[in-house]
Amino acid sequence: MQAFSAALKKEGKCIGLVPTMGALHEGHLTLMRAAKEKCDVVIASVFVNPTQFGPNEDFDAYPRRFEEDCRKLESVGVDAVFHPEPAEMYPEGYCTYVNVDGDITHKLCGAQRPIHFRGVATVVTKLMNITRADEAFFGQKDAQQVVVVRRFVDDLNIPVHINMVPIVREDSGLARSSRNAYLSPAEKEAALVLSRSLRKAKAAYNGGETNAEALKAIVTEEIQNEPMAVIDYVDLFSFPALLPVETVNEPCLLAIAYGLTVRVIPPWWQRSSLKTKVAAAVPLGALFLALFAAYILAWQSLQIPDTFLPTEHFFDLPFYVSQIRWALEGVGLGKPAWGDIPAGERLELGLGLLAAALLAAVIAGVLLIQALRKRVYKTVGKD
Repeated sequence: MQAFSAALKKEGKCIGLVPTMGALHEGHLTLMRAAKEKCDVVIASVFVNPTQFGPNEDFDAYPRRFEEDCRKLESVGVDAVFHPEPAEMYPEGYCTYVNVDGDITHKLCGAQRPIHFRGVATVVTKLMNITRADEAFFGQKDAQQVVVVRRFVDDLNIPVHINMVPIVREDSGLARSSRNAYLSPAEKEAALVLSRSLRKAKAAYNGGETNAEALKAIVTEEIQNEPMAVIDYVDLFSFPALLPVETVNEPCLLAIAYGLTVRVIPPWWQRSSLKTKVAAAVPLGALFLALFAAYILAWQSLQIPDTFLPTEHFFDLPFYVSQIRWALEGVGLGKPAWGDIPAGERLELGLGLLAAALLAAVIAGVLLIQALRKRVYKTVGKD
């Protein structure tokens, strides 16, 4: 890509860059068309950037549809697609980041996701350097991101002009977003509260209401009427300075973000890499072998031909607890060789070992499920 871009610069071409994380929709394609109108050559990047995702966010679950994305990019005349692997962008030993440490990154999304804009600033800087772009295009839906990008571009004297393209909405009014793929039909319907609340605030403003708190209250009340919605933030700032305002008498950004109460990422086996699946298979396999060994040991030691456990103790939890305690005490006291233990005590010790193995299996299973099913970062909609 660097050689390709260098050749274009030698020819005097104007290069347009549209950074994306893939899962393209009409909003992205609008960015591409805007770039085509202004630039000689348009390069789209498709890269799910790991450094802008925090713990328990949706990096693994983020939709990846590269072949479909390429068809869409071709349909609007994009000239080149840059699709690097994470190891190419962040090789072993990588330790350099662009950190916009100012008030503009400590509010809105920045307050909710502390490392997000460091990752955004770093990857966008790298993409601009790799593609040698003259123009870069971003969506208004991520207005704070546009402000942050313009800030570090100015601060670092990067010779790239940043273009902000208006929000593209579905026919229903929902702002187009790759994360809309997470939403069920019912959740999409609930998400319409975002645009509906903004329309109410706009109507109030057109009717003469300019008090910032009153406008925010209109939005908040409307969202709170939606049972599925949980507000992340409702804020109103001057734009592009992102300073607090009491009265709306200048260009302002009314930004809202909301989430869902029980949103969970897809099952790990549908989304995880081969490395993650192998890492999960190892403890699962070890757990299975441990249970199988416990079963064989208990069956042989109990010497009960046709049954696994005495019926009267099958659901007797205090009995299992007492057997676990007895078995652990027995190990600590140094019990005699297995064959020297009387049959009655072998029965108790075998049951204790089996109960301990089952309890360990339950605990291990719970821990494994918690490790493999992370909650998605709850903000699934913003406007």
